[in-house]
Amino acid sequence: MVHKLTTRLGPYWLLLEASGESTWRLQLLGDSHHEAEITAVGEEEAKDAAVEATVALLKEENPEFREPAKVTWNPAFVSDNRLNL
Repeated sequence: MVHKLTTRLGPYWLLLEASGESTWRLQLLGDSHHEAEITAVGEEEAKDAAVEATVALLKEENPEFREPAKVTWNPAFVSDNRLNL
């Protein structure tokens, strides 16, 4: 079973998917689509890296963007290549 998590940050839905023992795939879904591969020891490290990368992108797009104090991740269910949030 593939482990997938989602959260919303700024204008993007983040979809974080375990794709190996220490490899995670990050997709930013919004008006623009971005993807990245994250290497992390565990889920918490992967989530932190995903937020850090997204915040850096959002600050590039809008220098006044402020990182939220807490980001809540939820399980994501994907079927037929559609994301069900």
